Amino acid sequence: MPLSLRKTPLADWSSVRQVLDHGRGYVILKDFPVDGRPESDISRDFEALCSRLGRVTPHGSSAQTIWRVSPRADLCHVPTFSETASEAPLHTDNSWIEEPEEYFALLVVRPARDGGESLLFPVAELLRDFAQVKEGPAAIRTLSERLFPFAMPVVFRSEGERSAQLTPVVTAPVLRSHSRLRYRHDTILSGFKVRPDLATEESVAAVESFNDYLIGLLRRSPGIKLERGDVLLANNHTVLHARSHFTDPNRLLLRARIALPPTLN
Repeated sequence: MPLSLRKTPLADWSSVRQVLDHGRGYVILKDFPVDGRPESDISRDFEALCSRLGRVTPHGSSAQTIWRVSPRADLCHVPTFSETASEAPLHTDNSWIEEPEEYFALLVVRPARDGGESLLFPVAELLRDFAQVKEGPAAIRTLSERLFPFAMPVVFRSEGERSAQLTPVVTAPVLRSHSRLRYRHDTILSGFKVRPDLATEESVAAVESFNDYLIGLLRRSPGIKLERGDVLLANNHTVLHARSHFTDPNRLLLRARIALPPTLN
């Protein structure tokens, strides 16, 4: 059940963390104050809220800890999910770094008039069902045992990497355990181009089988319509998340990624 931010005492943050780490994997907090406030003030208070869970990290090579999620026109690079109004398929955040952050947070400043729903699926349940598909067991073994290349999208690369046309790639298994993974289909496909030695027939087949399953799951599942002032907190390792297509160019969410101290990872 969603929690009211105004009625959530500090002591309840242990309950929030319990749900994130050992429960469903995501929590929705209601009533974050956004009405009539400058975006800079909203961002500051949103970062302070996220800091109760851990360290809010910069996005890519920038110093930005709070990232705007809103359609952008006239980009000179292939847009990432946060820069378009199109559907964002099921994925985890920041899969292209050595240690992806434990949590992510989204604050709704202006919801879309239509579409833009969030979809969230606990990894343990998803893998349990995928194992029942004909190709599932073999794909799960491959995704657990093989290294896969995750290529960093252009928007998150440094100026030097962009000018040198260098594509940073991190290699790791997709599945870390029965309930934890890192996954983003397009970054793996880009990674295969940089590391063709990892694009074995078995690995490519496993990725595509898993992706086909996720596409079907997304098509038949209802989304969650987040409202103005809602804060979605989710475990970035144990939950896959997605977003449906929308058309409203004024939709605005703020995003943060939250890392734990090394001793808590």
